[in-house]
Amino acid sequence: MKEIIIGVLMSLPTWFWLTYFCGLSGLETLVTAFILGVTFVIYDVVLEITD
Repeated sequence: MKEIIIGVLMSLPTWFWLTYFCGLSGLETLVTAFILGVTFVIYDVVLEITD
């Protein structure tokens, strides 16, 4: 659960920049931020497993 929260927090700045510069709509930005958050979580879990 902690990894999910960290992933979401890491994706928030990306969410802001996408809406500000790219002009994506709310739903597109939400989906993009969610995908990036999940990607960060998977990456973090893989790093923890390989240590």
